Amino acid sequence: MNLKRLLPCLTAILLASPLAFGDTIAKWTFETSEPGVNTLPAAPGAGAWLTNIVAEQPTGTAGGLHAGAATYSSPAGNGSSHSFSSTVWAVGDFYQFVVRTIGFQNLSVSFDITRSSTGPGTFALQYSTDGSTFTQFGSTFNVLTNGTGAPSWNATTPSSAYSFSFDLSSVTALNNAPVVYFRLVDAVAPTSSAGTLRVDNVLVSASTIPGFPSIITQPQTNTVYWGDTAYLNVAATGTSPLSYQWYYPNMSSPLSDGNSGYGAGAIIGSTTNTLVLTSVNTNQTGNYQVVVGNSLGYVTSQVARLTVNVRPPIVTNIAYVRSLLDHTTWLPTDTTNLYSVTGVVTTPFNLSGTGNSSEFFMQDGAAGICVFMGGGSYLPNAGDLVRVTGPVANYSGLLEFNLSDSNPSHSISSAINTGNPLPAPKVFDINNYSNIPYMETNIEGSLVVVSNVFLQQSSLQFASGAMNITNVFRKYISLYVNGNSDVIGQNVPTIAASIAGVMSQYTSTVPATNGYELDILRYSDLVSTTQVPPMPLQIQGTPTNVVVSWWAVAPFTLQTAPSVTGTYTDVVGATSPVTNSVDSPAKFYRLKQD
Repeated sequence: MNLKRLLPCLTAILLASPLAFGDTIAKWTFETSEPGVNTLPAAPGAGAWLTNIVAEQPTGTAGGLHAGAATYSSPAGNGSSHSFSSTVWAVGDFYQFVVRTIGFQNLSVSFDITRSSTGPGTFALQYSTDGSTFTQFGSTFNVLTNGTGAPSWNATTPSSAYSFSFDLSSVTALNNAPVVYFRLVDAVAPTSSAGTLRVDNVLVSASTIPGFPSIITQPQTNTVYWGDTAYLNVAATGTSPLSYQWYYPNMSSPLSDGNSGYGAGAIIGSTTNTLVLTSVNTNQTGNYQVVVGNSLGYVTSQVARLTVNVRPPIVTNIAYVRSLLDHTTWLPTDTTNLYSVTGVVTTPFNLSGTGNSSEFFMQDGAAGICVFMGGGSYLPNAGDLVRVTGPVANYSGLLEFNLSDSNPSHSISSAINTGNPLPAPKVFDINNYSNIPYMETNIEGSLVVVSNVFLQQSSLQFASGAMNITNVFRKYISLYVNGNSDVIGQNVPTIAASIAGVMSQYTSTVPATNGYELDILRYSDLVSTTQVPPMPLQIQGTPTNVVVSWWAVAPFTLQTAPSVTGTYTDVVGATSPVTNSVDSPAKFYRLKQD
């Protein structure tokens, strides 16, 4: 028989659905605790407890005690995958649920319960505030046999026919208590020791004492990656001022602000409603809770579990990394993921101007890139084949791997092999300087060579810094001389037949496309010449006159002839621009280097 129908006037009010008492103190769904599976032992022995069945939300513990050798398990729940079940029931055997009710009043307890045909059928709800003296609440109640007079208890569809709720608001001793115990106690012996009982969705709820601190939004479980910033938040109400104290990894370990994580990692806000963990490390994985208090008392949040994983790198090539650029700003679109590439080191010394750091360029079969390691001194040699793993970033217009020596997920491998030939420099035409997609995807970061250029001398010897080099079409690019190179102090030629180096960039503007510079690495990579490259002449004509102009980067004499192969004669005293009269059917011009 169903006591809910027979005894409507009992002090213990039994309803078909949970009472609405506001705040959840504790709820056991057994979906993660799984008694007998995750909470062990499954068979503790006669007269022995199964304990520490942790509530799924927010906080509480449960257990079971049988006089006989019971076996505990987690079969299907009432509309869920798991419940709390056991065998070998006898009068006085019980399930126990323990909660803290500080800040709460007007308690209610609800649960779903069923039995097998030979399982225990009559139970009592008991409560205690000391764990030794228990008081029965109301009369005993009968447990519905699974599938008898109601839909079968199953994991897919919950049935309210198996639900009970008890209003304990009249028991004021349970209000604002540091610990409260509830027991479901077998009151009548079952017909067989093989019979089973299941409970599910055990809920202890209450209303908040006015002015007492109450948590409105619980801190949430979160997963982040090594090196990220993690945030844990709680929202609470109550009489001001409210105090906060975060704990990790247990309630015996209050957190305090200061250094944590790795490198510059820190704990911030340990006594505020928002806990911030910067540059998190894997050893900060665990359970976090916060205690909120005021002059009336304290309330403890549910457990929020923070998981810190190591971000797996994306193994790829440099060309793919260089494709991760926004084609408006030309800044990288992904600075979070880790990328792993393999290539040959192309630079012979440390390019970094910052102490305790290293910088070099590397190149694979298609593209090149800069690698910067902050806080580290490891520098592979030119010709070493290495693997670099880390995030990419933009530094003053230059796409680079931006690594931190203190971050274990960032790495430069030792040489996979050594003495590899450097990639052949890509022929670079300065006229393509403004072709940004070409510069960003194919040229920047790679070894390149320019030919037939003029050096704009400001001194007779090279010094650390930049100067412009210009082609015959007056297109220029910056030539940068690193202070660590052997170029320093060497003579600056007027003309170079070729200059090789890595294409870098240094600019503070966005889009980052106007600071390309050719970084010369060795003086032997500059081939000087005295032979002026062929200079283009510009000719503009009218019916009576011809205006001829040229770039006077070196001393030239203008010559003219009536035919291409004819005899050329000097135009005496001609300087650019010069005007000639049209005095023959055809006239040809050329420049002769003096």
